[in-house]
Amino acid sequence: MNDSDNEFNFLSGQDEESDIKLLASTSTFTPALSTSALYTALELLDNKEVEIKKVSCKFEDCDTEYVWLGSTSNCITHLHDIHQITKESLKNILVKAKQQTIYQPISIVDDDDFRLWTKNLDPQFKVPCVNTIKTIIFNFYDSAINQIIDLISKTSDTVSLTFDLWSSSAVQQMCISNVKCAGHMLQLSVYLGLKEVDEIISKCKALISILSKEKKCRQLCEAQLQITSGLKEPLDIIKDVRKGAETMGPYILSSEEFELLEELIKVLSPFDEATQFLSRSKYPTLGFITPILKELARQFRYFIGQNSMAILVKDTILDNLIE
Repeated sequence: MNDSDNEFNFLSGQDEESDIKLLASTSTFTPALSTSALYTALELLDNKEVEIKKVSCKFEDCDTEYVWLGSTSNCITHLHDIHQITKESLKNILVKAKQQTIYQPISIVDDDDFRLWTKNLDPQFKVPCVNTIKTIIFNFYDSAINQIIDLISKTSDTVSLTFDLWSSSAVQQMCISNVKCAGHMLQLSVYLGLKEVDEIISKCKALISILSKEKKCRQLCEAQLQITSGLKEPLDIIKDVRKGAETMGPYILSSEEFELLEELIKVLSPFDEATQFLSRSKYPTLGFITPILKELARQFRYFIGQNSMAILVKDTILDNLIE
């Protein structure tokens, strides 16, 4: 190899075999038949008895071919003279290509070809092992988490969170073995509670039929009377009866019954709001189920009623809600 070869042979630092492997692994210079090394860049002539080895430059679709007799000097000279590829520019091209197109697992640091590639980029750089890289990542993660928590606590009064509705791993991290249907659970709890005052609920339904004179209103009331397990319908019935009782007074309800209806409205209203909130499809409701149920239970524990039947309804709902 002459002086000019040495001048442009910037890849050599090992032997020519290493140079050939490195050339074959770069994105700017690949063999015509790409496999693991430049040795496989062969083109067989029609004459089966003659085998001619060639390398093909793929930089910017050059496709220039050279007969390869074991030396890389022709290839390196071609890169320098035709494409103005120098040692530094080749490094930049390689780094940019690796950053943009290649995603590899951490274990690549143990790969011999990767270590050879990094050695040619910077002979003084020592590639860390897999465990060292993992330690660095975990330490950086812990540090970033602490910084984020500190930043939020100092600069934010409220924080908006986005919940992943279908992530089973996220649910498992919350130690939730299964997620019940919140809407059905709320309705079932209320239904069992209202069974304790079934007599007054039946009376309210009958009063609605009597107070509704117009045909259209009567049809709506008949549809309401068919609902036995819903939440909004019983609450609306109770409100309508209370409104009628305000005008007709003791002719339809006793003072004790009127007091019971007043407290039932207080008991059922939070459940009505929770049901409507959870039924809005635009919200990822999984993240709200547990907080809403806990808040309902908290409010019920501190609920102080005057009517014993309303308190019984409250206790029955609470017992079924926290099962």
